[in-house]
Amino acid sequence: MQKAFAEEQSDLFFDYTSAVQRMWLCEAFDYSLNAQAQSYSWMEVMHESYYQDCELKDNMSVLLPVILAAPALVVDRRHLKFILELEGPENACSFSGKTKSLAIIQQSINHILNLFRRISKESVFFASIQHLTYLIDLADDSDHFRDISSGVDSPKNKVSMWMRDLPWAYLKSLETFSVVYPHLPAPYDSQSYVIQGLDLHVERLTVSAPLYKQDPESFPWVTPPFPVTDPGTKRIESDGLSFEVTRDKTRLAQHFCSWDKAWASGLIEDEVVL
Repeated sequence: MQKAFAEEQSDLFFDYTSAVQRMWLCEAFDYSLNAQAQSYSWMEVMHESYYQDCELKDNMSVLLPVILAAPALVVDRRHLKFILELEGPENACSFSGKTKSLAIIQQSINHILNLFRRISKESVFFASIQHLTYLIDLADDSDHFRDISSGVDSPKNKVSMWMRDLPWAYLKSLETFSVVYPHLPAPYDSQSYVIQGLDLHVERLTVSAPLYKQDPESFPWVTPPFPVTDPGTKRIESDGLSFEVTRDKTRLAQHFCSWDKAWASGLIEDEVVL
């Protein structure tokens, strides 16, 4: 529609690609604790999923110029898959690389992002990214990263696995890789965190991508026990590794995907200047 308005030089034309600075693309989630589970056969689920994917991909194809022009983008794995498919080798040269910050929602240490295999060699989207962030899967990995936040487990055991899986050949501009997770104090009300949620600080672990690429095997990961990072402070643990905890809190619940409020309030932003 906007393309037609531009060709007609209509007053209704508006260039969204220059107006949108931050974008969140994620599955809708029912936050209601009383949400009713629905029963479907596996055939019905597959049929419904196929048509939902087709509709979503069509909608995203219209928005793709706006998506790829946003300096800061947050996506889940499903939306990222379609972005990579739509960019493709035949369309890659049609877009300028403007995305500097990419955050991927609900990353779990239990699986790797095999969708990276879909990246086109001509991808300007991945080539432009300077800061890559994983927002952990709260349900799967809160306990793992609580140990890191508490200084009793090295991030090497969890984070290095993700870093080995990154498509380094395409991330030509990458400066930092970060993981964001709840800063869980000890003790804390684990039952409330699971369902109702708690107001928590957010912690960001950041690795220097250039230093890691020089020699992944000898990267200076911290050895436990190490100091806990206090709220409102940033602690540089070693060359290339830092921890930072927000001053403010946000509501997080282990069994509900609740990163959107933290993102909307700016608590998980990196150093990208919009």
